[in-house]
Amino acid sequence: MDLVEWLQSQGAKVRKGGQEYCVNCPKCGDTKKHLYVNPELGVAHCFRCGYSGKVEEVLVDGFGVSFDEVRELLKSFRKLDSKVVGSREKVEVCFPEGSVELPKVGKGVEKLLLEWCKESNVKYEDLVSMKCRWWKGRLVIPCWKDRGRRELWYWVARAVKDIEPKYINCAAPKSGVVWGIDWYDVNDDGYLYVCEGWKDAYRMKGIALLGKEVSDSQVRLISELSKNSKVRVLLDRDAWNEGVVVGMKIGRVLGYGNVEEGFLIGLKDPGEGESKGEVLENTVFVGMEDGVGKVIELIRKLRIELEGKRWRSLKV
Repeated sequence: MDLVEWLQSQGAKVRKGGQEYCVNCPKCGDTKKHLYVNPELGVAHCFRCGYSGKVEEVLVDGFGVSFDEVRELLKSFRKLDSKVVGSREKVEVCFPEGSVELPKVGKGVEKLLLEWCKESNVKYEDLVSMKCRWWKGRLVIPCWKDRGRRELWYWVARAVKDIEPKYINCAAPKSGVVWGIDWYDVNDDGYLYVCEGWKDAYRMKGIALLGKEVSDSQVRLISELSKNSKVRVLLDRDAWNEGVVVGMKIGRVLGYGNVEEGFLIGLKDPGEGESKGEVLENTVFVGMEDGVGKVIELIRKLRIELEGKRWRSLKV
């Protein structure tokens, strides 16, 4: 049974040329089918009470459908080919013109970078190994497609001096790009950490989405990189809600039992921690197989605990 068949089994009516299906809303006691579900767009909205969200969220939270059932229902609409890895179109990406390899910078620049590394708890030798560069007061952090750091995929230039903007990104398409192909290690503690920024992934020995959203091509790549290990989604503290969506999208492919959602409490982002251990001590993890309802409830509790600064006593 796919999603349309399931909706029809709930008495749904078709609207807008067969693209939307109207069914009774489980939240407001609706009897006139005010909940509009659009499988192609993956969203749902009740025009009576305002209840809305992504289709999978509504099915789990509103109708009590399990994650495994949702995954089966959505297969025909969001089928991902696990054999296709990432977005690897042949787009030539080059370092910024005039950028200099770190071993070739002058003593003044090297001193500035060493000071920044000390403040940021980043090893200068790691930056050299990653083939980072110096460019107009910025550290250019490359995103490589391979472990051998032969093919450049993307880059991010981070201001080291007091200049704006803080970040300048490569002009090439970012779709499907992840940082950390050359850096991640699932054998460190058995998890592949999916983070927001490059320094977060650096700290966690994981990969970075370079943003708060995950594309289907990134999910396919994460599926390959995880090597059948569990994935932990750990975005910045101001991106708890976005992190849940990322976890759900990854869970649809890997299985929700293989994905854990991390919520930072004592730090604003993983890169702020002095070590991976410190980050883990300041994070609460919950399995996505527990359902969206429990995850949302956990977020509510964590925010209350955070305000009261009593989070360490929280039992998950």
